[in-house]
Amino acid sequence: PDLVSLMGNCLRLLKEGGEFRIEVPCEGAPSAWQDPTHVRAMNENSWIYYTDWFWYLGWFDYRFHLTHFSYLDANLKECTVEQAAFMKVVLTKAATSPRERTTARTMQADLRLPDDNPPHIHKVQPAEPRPVANLDRRNADLYLDLMESVLLGVIYEDPPIDRWSGGVFNPELRAKGRDWPAKAHTMIGFERLRNVRTLMNQVIADGVPGDFIETGVWRGGTCIYARAILKAFNITDRKIWVADSFAGLPPPEPSRYPSQDQGDIHYTYDDLAVSLETVQENFRKYDLLDGQVEFLKGWFKDSLPGAPIDNIAILRLDGDMYSSTMDALQALGHKVSPGGFIIVDDFGAVEGCRKAIADYREANGITATIHNIDGIGAWWRVAG
Repeated sequence: PDLVSLMGNCLRLLKEGGEFRIEVPCEGAPSAWQDPTHVRAMNENSWIYYTDWFWYLGWFDYRFHLTHFSYLDANLKECTVEQAAFMKVVLTKAATSPRERTTARTMQADLRLPDDNPPHIHKVQPAEPRPVANLDRRNADLYLDLMESVLLGVIYEDPPIDRWSGGVFNPELRAKGRDWPAKAHTMIGFERLRNVRTLMNQVIADGVPGDFIETGVWRGGTCIYARAILKAFNITDRKIWVADSFAGLPPPEPSRYPSQDQGDIHYTYDDLAVSLETVQENFRKYDLLDGQVEFLKGWFKDSLPGAPIDNIAILRLDGDMYSSTMDALQALGHKVSPGGFIIVDDFGAVEGCRKAIADYREANGITATIHNIDGIGAWWRVAG
């Protein structure tokens, strides 16, 4: 079924303020696929394109507003996510605001959209017509699609070097970021890499001030990709900050974080130690090492508190451990602009990382929803 067409038709049929009430199987529930008539299961992220990111669908004058969301058990009673078999959603038709229509013009390829200004208001026309926007956008997307495949090593089927995937390239493991490639410049997989692109597009469209920083970069691939996004859209007023020890991970520090990171052995993995010079050379290979890229070398407890960064639009945490995650959050979390994003690469994979996120959010009264990316990565949007 064409879900996008269905949602668009429902949007058109509803009057402004009208409600679209939905009950659907919940992804991950054991019952989601037992009914042979089910063709799709949904999760909490399935509605964002019909609400916040409506412009991806070509919508302009109207969008949906999420007015109710709850999980239902097998008896259709409200429950927690752990017990969920279904989800109940109410979407309300809402007119877009002038700011949202400006976002739509920025993000949609076709600039021939309705005019916010009444016809009697004079507008100054640009001296030269803008190049064909759909071609610009298409070329940018092709470039970034290719960057993803190259950075992940899927084109040349780069074999893994980890201790669990058998030393043979597996496209499914690579796509999900479940192996450590021998030569590729990132190990985070397609979904987490594409998440960076989606959220960067969002902060650019919304005008959220600040730079991109990743804390824990390995061979630099994600930061290289972020720099490629800025280059693809000719954005010159934001920087990419590349923060790492460039010597691997630190050993547990019970004197600073008692009872945390006990038994953690990330610091014993030599493959996670990549020198600053190697990462810089990796940027250079893509012709992306320039003045918009800054490097911060050292343990996060030393390098981040005094980092000369005023505003952050996206903070991407990839420190694996409790200590590395908490050090980065304490030094940089308050610098993330309202409307910006915090991405956590290891949220679903490392208990220490997940505990640091929980402790930081509780200490700072943060209640923003944490969104799953691929079962490992997650993100939330900073309130503003």
